[in-house]
Amino acid sequence: CHPPACQARGAVPRYSPETRFSGPSMTPSRQDSIAPEPVASVPRNAGCALDPEWLRAVRVNRAAIDRRVASLLARRSVKGPHQAAWLCRAVACMDLTTLAGDDTADRVRRLCAKARQPVRADLLGALGMEGLQVGAVCVYHEMIGPARAALDGSGIPVAAVSTGFPAGLSTVHLRLAEIEASVAAGAQEIDIVISRRHVLDSNWTALHDELQQFRAACGPAHMKAILATGELGDLGQVARAALVAMMAGADFIKTSTGKERVNATLPAALTMLWQIAGYHART
Repeated sequence: CHPPACQARGAVPRYSPETRFSGPSMTPSRQDSIAPEPVASVPRNAGCALDPEWLRAVRVNRAAIDRRVASLLARRSVKGPHQAAWLCRAVACMDLTTLAGDDTADRVRRLCAKARQPVRADLLGALGMEGLQVGAVCVYHEMIGPARAALDGSGIPVAAVSTGFPAGLSTVHLRLAEIEASVAAGAQEIDIVISRRHVLDSNWTALHDELQQFRAACGPAHMKAILATGELGDLGQVARAALVAMMAGADFIKTSTGKERVNATLPAALTMLWQIAGYHART
């Protein structure tokens, strides 16, 4: 498996070098570039063979996770320059997204303008963070063209949802064709949705094999695996699904589509982060 496993938005670092903060106040350093690099220059997660022993060793301590969540919520937020620095980092890791049935090219162009200039220029100038942009713009396949045109020259990648988003229940050949069509149209990141039934049945071989096919279909585009954690039953299954997705070569793992009854939660996010850390350390 190819290290590093995951930083920022997923299983590979988006920036090289990462945005750094200079001095004890963590004031953003003016000389550092924060514009996203072309996708082709960012390292990939090569994945690895399915390891059943590793999967069987996965344990999730729900009480410990709940304590950790409670401690995070009880902490005071960072203030002053520290807060500004971390807010800028959060902006740089965002996917600006529109996935509505009434999306239009004009709406996508407005979103892309926001992606290019997510914070007022005078505020960025005062912080020394000129050029701050978001991580990506995510749209349906039909809107890849307008998004690419609006982002031309910005370095911001276009992401497209795929594989029967959000349910992921179309046939495999249709899901693969959907990925290939979006890559051909210029999407640099593909948001795939996993087959939840494989997780609920603990059929890890089927999940790994399917995700490897998706990864191959993505070609040079990064594969972002959406787990739909609210539909996986428990945090143990979330942990194992996250691990299998990374073994299959996912470059990013994500909690949810935003369309489920339960979407992102702190316990699910922490569970995924701990699996990311373990995968990184081991590979």
